[in-house]
Amino acid sequence: MNSRRLFAAAVAVTSLALSALATPPTSAASPTPTDGGYTSSITRTEHVTTRYGNRVTIELELPAIDGRAAPGRFPVVACLCYITDVDTEGLSLPNGQMSDFVRAGYVAATVRVSGSGTSEGGPWNLADPKWQRENYDAIEWLGTQPWSTGKVGTVGESGNGMSQIFTSQLRPPHLTTMIVTASGADSYDTLMPGGMVSLQIAAFACGIPGAATNLLNGLPVPVLNNSRPAVSIDEVKYLLEANAKKVRRGNNLKPFCPLTQGWYQHRTRDSFWRGGPLAKVDKVTIPVWAWSGWDDIFNRAIPNLYGTVGSQQKMLAMGLNSHEAPGGSFLVPDPAGGDGFDQHKQAIEWFDHFLKGKQNGIVERVRSGRFEYYLNGAWTWQSAPTYPIPGTDYTNYYLDGDAGISRRSGAVSVGKAPTEDGSDTYLYTLADGLKQFATGPTELTDNLVNPVDPNNATNDNAVFNNLTNGDQRLGLGSDTVSYLTPPLTRDVEVTGPISASLFAKTSSPDTDFVFRIADVFPSSPAKEAQPGFWKFVTSGNLRGQFRSSFTGYQKLTPIPKGAVVRYDIEGYPTSYLFKKGHRIAFTIRSSNAPRLMPNTHPAKVTIMHGPSYPSSVKLPVIPAGLTTPIEVD
Repeated sequence: MNSRRLFAAAVAVTSLALSALATPPTSAASPTPTDGGYTSSITRTEHVTTRYGNRVTIELELPAIDGRAAPGRFPVVACLCYITDVDTEGLSLPNGQMSDFVRAGYVAATVRVSGSGTSEGGPWNLADPKWQRENYDAIEWLGTQPWSTGKVGTVGESGNGMSQIFTSQLRPPHLTTMIVTASGADSYDTLMPGGMVSLQIAAFACGIPGAATNLLNGLPVPVLNNSRPAVSIDEVKYLLEANAKKVRRGNNLKPFCPLTQGWYQHRTRDSFWRGGPLAKVDKVTIPVWAWSGWDDIFNRAIPNLYGTVGSQQKMLAMGLNSHEAPGGSFLVPDPAGGDGFDQHKQAIEWFDHFLKGKQNGIVERVRSGRFEYYLNGAWTWQSAPTYPIPGTDYTNYYLDGDAGISRRSGAVSVGKAPTEDGSDTYLYTLADGLKQFATGPTELTDNLVNPVDPNNATNDNAVFNNLTNGDQRLGLGSDTVSYLTPPLTRDVEVTGPISASLFAKTSSPDTDFVFRIADVFPSSPAKEAQPGFWKFVTSGNLRGQFRSSFTGYQKLTPIPKGAVVRYDIEGYPTSYLFKKGHRIAFTIRSSNAPRLMPNTHPAKVTIMHGPSYPSSVKLPVIPAGLTTPIEVD
């Protein structure tokens, strides 16, 4: 299709969308004023010209009194959004209701980042310095308006969280604080975890901030792009001009996609990854609160962001849920659901302190309990001084010989290496990896599995993003070896970073290693609704040619055939309470499809264990009384 036809199509679709939305803007009223706050608001749309000449759309909602803008200046809460808006960013109200931020005395601003919504420029690309600078310009515009106090806070989840992270490294003067949810600063660890290609992230990146955002760019789609569309004559003129510019520049043909834009050609962490795709968050000194869930695809990235950001005023909150803030989802918001974390209240308290100067207890939380987390199995929130938790007992669980359960199973020696050498062998083929596309995603859902979370009526915690919520026993074939502890004599809390050291030999010069951890329920039907169920807890993976997750992924070295080699593997952190009488299982295989791309090289893999080759998994065991139970609402 030539550019003239593309332009004609864009005009036609834009005209149809505008005719469907042609209603005059109205003020929104709150049914119940809270905290003596504002009870009405006004909305308007601005198109702010950046240093590069592109116009970025900013949708504003301002406090009002009797339908008119309230006098005075207000701090701004903004989302650098490519999809949804500032009020559906895990801090959500249904479209059409007044923003909680406005009710609390803030201007709520949805910045449509370049290449998204009705903004010009783009396409969306977190690694593009020009794209980042246009976000900078939008923040500075918000901080210099006559209705602004000059203090801007940002909030955002997933790709919108990355917009914050990659813009904050430029240190816009008016950016005062930010709440970052379910996202990360290190694109290599996100797209190439353990040096292996993440099919899950690739599909997400190419599909949502890539193709979908690019397709919708230039259209005032209420649900996804613009919950408060303006349809004035000036807005119609702007949209026609913006769509014409998009077609002339060919932006409609260039959506963001790491798969097609060469990112995955860089298999080592070379200068490409150390450039644009790595945010220099050590430069970020504003207060930062990082939110995520233990089952999220960013459950390692968010704690890493907390650990590396340069701010001295920072907190970390880890809930139980999948790819969302604690307490709910940005698509299906539930501020009091799941783990009970009230996103509205928590965010406003944070902003009230750092944007308004209120003394409301946030400073005390930052000083004494920077790390707040939900403990799976205990169903309680806990507080610790920081993350990882000081005083953690990092305990080695050594792989050992026959456990007497099946032909490919071994025992585990806790804290002490076994006294005799041994080995266990499995076979890997590409067919085994491909088979996981069918068997990996799900056999049973969480609401059929004990223990039941009393804070979540549907018990649908922590299942989606790991794609492994079924009974882990069902995947124990010839391509897997497993090791089990004896029944636990006490409850064991595991909270924090996980790692494994495996000694192995393989027949292939290129083999991947994947370990998983499962909670093995007692087999007695009288005690468990799912007797003997193996519940997935967490995992870790490494492309064997790197040898270690902790040396920077600088060099790929073929594996010598038949030689015993040590592999040090970083896992994904977790917080889980293994109950007395349960066992802890560790399984090892060479594929984690469909989450990761399966290796094409077949291999006979032998896992070594014993005093000569002390293969082990290191768990962060939390001694009783080390953390403090808290109420988070």
